[in-house]
Amino acid sequence: ALEITVGPAIAISLLIVGILFLAPVAAFIPVLLGGVSVSVSLAAIYLAVVDVGHSSLTFLTPTLTILLMLGLAVDYAVLQLRRTREERQKGKSIEESVGISLKWAGQAVLTAGITVIVAYIVMAVANVPIFSDVGTAIALGVSILLLASLTLLPALEIALGDKIFWPGLNRFSKTKSDPNKSILKRLAHSTLKRKVPIVILISLVALGAFLVIYNTPTSQDFLSLIPNFQSNQGLTAIANSFGSGAIDPTQIVITTPTQVTYGNNQFNQTLLDQIEQITATAANSKGVTSVAGPTRPFGNTFNYSSVENMPETLRVQYESQIFSAIGKDNKTVVITVGLSSSAFGQAAVDSLNTMKQEINQLPLLNGINVYFGGTTQSTYDSHTFMTSLIPEVVAILSAAVYVILFFQLRSAFTPVRLIITILCSVVFALAITSAIFYFALNLPILDFGPLFVVVTMLGVGIDYDIFFLTRIREEVINGKTDNEAIVTAIDKVWVTILCLGIVLATVFASLIITNIAILQEISLAVTVAILIDVTVVILFFVPSLMGLAQKFNWWPYKLSRNKQPENKTD
Repeated sequence: ALEITVGPAIAISLLIVGILFLAPVAAFIPVLLGGVSVSVSLAAIYLAVVDVGHSSLTFLTPTLTILLMLGLAVDYAVLQLRRTREERQKGKSIEESVGISLKWAGQAVLTAGITVIVAYIVMAVANVPIFSDVGTAIALGVSILLLASLTLLPALEIALGDKIFWPGLNRFSKTKSDPNKSILKRLAHSTLKRKVPIVILISLVALGAFLVIYNTPTSQDFLSLIPNFQSNQGLTAIANSFGSGAIDPTQIVITTPTQVTYGNNQFNQTLLDQIEQITATAANSKGVTSVAGPTRPFGNTFNYSSVENMPETLRVQYESQIFSAIGKDNKTVVITVGLSSSAFGQAAVDSLNTMKQEINQLPLLNGINVYFGGTTQSTYDSHTFMTSLIPEVVAILSAAVYVILFFQLRSAFTPVRLIITILCSVVFALAITSAIFYFALNLPILDFGPLFVVVTMLGVGIDYDIFFLTRIREEVINGKTDNEAIVTAIDKVWVTILCLGIVLATVFASLIITNIAILQEISLAVTVAILIDVTVVILFFVPSLMGLAQKFNWWPYKLSRNKQPENKTD
């Protein structure tokens, strides 16, 4: 996956940043920043997770960490470089320009970076299967990237000076009017005039998308979401020919109040009758292909009450097999059940749950307890865990993001609006992913996928809204009304935000060509969420909501507005 994706990701980054700045050196700066940060981060991740934490790294960790860091490196570098160039075009020195860039763009980068780090720390602490080490790795990697963005990048800007922007700096400074900007201004004014219908329309579409997600089941059927390698083909052939019991059987464990055997291989017939009743119920349950236990040592029924009357050779074989299903404490037995379908699939889970209900309805002797184990039970437990975990993680993460943004933006309302709008992007993206993979391609939606998308967008996707909002806040402080500030921010930074979104979306979209369905689901959802966020949400939804909120955008704080803007741009 890395061999396929990293090269195109770097190429797209160089192309888009090069077009954005019309400067070859500027195009290489984000790649340099990302390369240095990734190199240091991979070593730090290995030391922290493997050497110190004595844990392991899944195959998803390097792929997702490297691609995400490359995308964020472009975001953070371009935002700061763009602001430095803007100040240089006004005639300020390189040192003063970098200082102003750190004050405003750096503040946005710091807020966005902290949000990303907290988001993935929540994922790591929640101990989400598969993605827990991904969360730890990304949180550590982004911390290093953030440090490099606020130290190494400004140092490079001052050291290289205007060479970074050659030959585009003078060309831009001579351009006093840009037709695209006037179009954006007209679009912003039009959006603010139609803010109520825009909010209603997008909210209704988001509600419909949520209903699609709510009615789409998720699964842990990994075998359906990995490439059709020979190993996968072999597992499929065995499961189809012999049932999943040949690979991942289900175990029914029974604990008894008294010993199952006593003296000279004598058996407690009352307990064996109870065990056989449970065994027979399992064998007759839908989706079960084989059952073996103390009362059916070779999978078939036999008269276990007369084992001692068998010929000695045959009796020894049966007794040996019976004892292999009885625990060392002589009060525990195991029944091995084979299911007809893949142990990870929903069909196997449904068969197991039906069997459990039928067994739990049996009249059991006092002191007898029945437990269920195996891959299918583990799949069901993990699915139940994830179903309850996602709302908890979203709530905890939203609260953490709210606190960060409240102190950074000094507003009680705006952080709520930020979280709601980013979740709308997530809902749209997950609905589209469900429509394509589940309804069109008939592939399961992996349990962990939606959670990763939510965490990624609340951490990474919210960056673009923070970049946009920081510029609005700056314009308000410099004396403009909220509506004027919104129009100016769209005019000044939306094209940059769009380009950044395209870079990060392209980085994740490159995973679609890996032919690994689990990565394809994640990449498609993140890609769509980013593109919707930087277009529909930031260009229409956010301005409309802020236009409706007005003074509540900054409540309870009152921004002190300068009568004469210190960085007048219009």
